[in-house]
Amino acid sequence: MMKIRGVQLSNDALRDRVNRISQVTEPVVIPEIDVREIDGKRVIGLNERQVKAVMYVKERGRITNREYQELTGVSRQTATIDLNELVASNVFERIGKVGKGVAYQMTKLTNK
Repeated sequence: MMKIRGVQLSNDALRDRVNRISQVTEPVVIPEIDVREIDGKRVIGLNERQVKAVMYVKERGRITNREYQELTGVSRQTATIDLNELVASNVFERIGKVGKGVAYQMTKLTNK
């Protein structure tokens, strides 16, 4: 017997349900994941613009939204999305509070 969230199913019943689900659903294609290497670290899912930004920050120490727009030729909204993804991926950290005072730098990694 297998118990899943308060429901008990025998192994045969569970196998039967999984088989029925697999017969009526379409197979899912898993997209290729873009893996890049930056300074010997593997980074997953950066687009070309974000790679440019990483190289820019490595050279200059930081980047603003405006600089990102000029570097990549995108709108303010796209720059914000891309930069937020870099922060969420722990590649960049945000410095400053809001608006024009915000810039992004490489995340400082510590050995904990």
